[in-house]
Amino acid sequence: MFSTFSSVPITVVSTSLSSLSTPWSTQTLSNPPLCASSPQSAKLTHDPDLEHQKILGFGGAFTEAASLNFNALSEKGREEVLRLLFSKDGLGYNLGRTHINSCDFSPKSYSFSSTPDDFDLTHFDFSVSHDQETMIPFMKRASDELSQSWDTDLKIIASPWSPPAWMKKRVNSDAPRSMLGSAPDTCLRAPEEYAQVWALYFEKWIEAYANQSISIWGVTVQNEPEFAAPWEACQYNPETELSFVTSHLGPLLRASHPDLKILGFDHNKDHVNTWSDKLSPSPYIDGIAYHWYAGGMDRLLDGAQGTPNLHRLKSTLKPDDFFLGTEACHCPSTGYAGGDVKVAWKRAERNVHAVLADLAAGSRGSIEWNLLLDKVGGPNHLGNVCDAPLLALPDKATSPKISMPAPFGLPDFETQIPVDPPAGDSWSASTHLKHGSLPSSVEVGVLIQPMYWTTGHITRFLRPNSTPITSLMSGNNVLTKGGVNDLGRVGIELTFFPCEGSNRQTFTLDASTREIKTPSSTDPNKFVCLSSKNDPGFKGLLLTTCDADLPENTNSTSGKYEVAEEVIVNVEDGSCLGFMELENGGNAVGIRSGSQLSSFDDQAKCKGFELYDDEFHHEGLDVCLTTGWPQLQGLSFNDAEGNVVSVLLNEGEEDVKVEIDGIRFDVEGHSVKTIKFG
Repeated sequence: MFSTFSSVPITVVSTSLSSLSTPWSTQTLSNPPLCASSPQSAKLTHDPDLEHQKILGFGGAFTEAASLNFNALSEKGREEVLRLLFSKDGLGYNLGRTHINSCDFSPKSYSFSSTPDDFDLTHFDFSVSHDQETMIPFMKRASDELSQSWDTDLKIIASPWSPPAWMKKRVNSDAPRSMLGSAPDTCLRAPEEYAQVWALYFEKWIEAYANQSISIWGVTVQNEPEFAAPWEACQYNPETELSFVTSHLGPLLRASHPDLKILGFDHNKDHVNTWSDKLSPSPYIDGIAYHWYAGGMDRLLDGAQGTPNLHRLKSTLKPDDFFLGTEACHCPSTGYAGGDVKVAWKRAERNVHAVLADLAAGSRGSIEWNLLLDKVGGPNHLGNVCDAPLLALPDKATSPKISMPAPFGLPDFETQIPVDPPAGDSWSASTHLKHGSLPSSVEVGVLIQPMYWTTGHITRFLRPNSTPITSLMSGNNVLTKGGVNDLGRVGIELTFFPCEGSNRQTFTLDASTREIKTPSSTDPNKFVCLSSKNDPGFKGLLLTTCDADLPENTNSTSGKYEVAEEVIVNVEDGSCLGFMELENGGNAVGIRSGSQLSSFDDQAKCKGFELYDDEFHHEGLDVCLTTGWPQLQGLSFNDAEGNVVSVLLNEGEEDVKVEIDGIRFDVEGHSVKTIKFG
């Protein structure tokens, strides 16, 4: 068999749950063995000539919490963090995000304007003195590390959580004005002067940072505008955000900072298209920012929803506009605090899946939330503790030669609210090494979590101006249906992918209840069922609670189905089940790359589907209904130097073989593999 890659060196980088002590294990193949196609192998096919969007980059957030943890380390500890995050032998992050005024990941609320009705901002703290102690020094050192290693500039995006309290409406008539929480529709007080001064505040803040030698590349109009959070918040709806941008923020920033990017929305994927439809036509909007959260209380859905919505978004933006993931993290708390490395690894797998899926949909990159947190995921002044790729544990530094500075102290919530002692506190230095930390990091009190290593399989290879290329992973039934389907959860989207044989593609039609169901991930003796109607936010069918598990007198949301002449019909309303192709051709390959299961009134759209052998299968297209996405995933890119790079993720328990252009690669269970051809 001929391979176009057989004459070029091939670099294979691997990280797996079973060998976290040797992450980024690297092998160079100068004469790779060729193989004949085998029914036991999956196959990743790609076309390097079909390029898509240019990647802008990857990064994380310079929050006050991250900066305080950075400051709590010794100088050698800080150098280790900078090396791990920004250097050539680290992640090589080139994007950053920070907050205008305080956010929840601050020990307390603050702003730079405390004088009420100061509409000219005469008393604005132009020295931004609060940030000079925290975020600004961290950004400067990160920028220096990046430019020395990669000769690349650090692009910073700034987002406000809340205006100063005096600019905001009261949440209710009895409440004082506060940066915490928000009145609905718009947090800004009614006279136009308050919207005008808030826009002016953006300009003053950007100029103040420039005076500190920090150039701001872009801003989002508002962090999470749909959420009246208990921490710093400011609600908008699409109309009020557009009005603020059109009448105030856009004209002001275009005049004073014409190269600055203005991104709209900055919230979750379920409503990204509704907001984009309103905001994107504006000449002041350069792109759409989105977050990876599911928006509900099941945090295991974070990073698991909304990919088809991003394909829809790509198809509706102005030609020069873009969209970018601006926040993603796992909550609550940290892998270290939980003490279960398998949970930490599952979080790492979810990160890789989400980034690959978003890039395939047309995203220009991804920004993780906090770059660095403490052992429980703080400080956060409202107790919203979350995970990060690196944790600062200055009290665990093993080197006796390092003089540690005084720690910044725990915020009130961490001392007043009972918190179980972090399980990781009982780990020895050798356990840290076994779970992925390095001797150099353990020595200075920096814990490296599994998500750091899996993220590097993308960020180190896909530098700015790399491009996704059209790719398709054919599963070829290489997996078995053993184990628990971890995506058998209420709220998961249902999609179509090539049949891989895994338990994520296991469905049965219950003859008595007429529900189509799959085993639940939370209870192996229970099931979750197909919903009866398309979700208004995600446009397709989701998994929902089966009737047998509903409390008494609760309305059912599961569908009741029967098979009739290769059409699966909802017996209650006569609709049928079919697939909705992804609107953006992008990196998708028709129905075979994540099209949605949807409900249709026209039965001509539902032909060819059958339920047999525990699979919901389309005979002519060789695809199977899938909970979320397959366990085996792959995507290829042209890197900035023109080499082909393939990233493979195996979330299953079993090892599999994946063929790429006639060359077979072994992909261990629960592992990530990056293959660079050239």
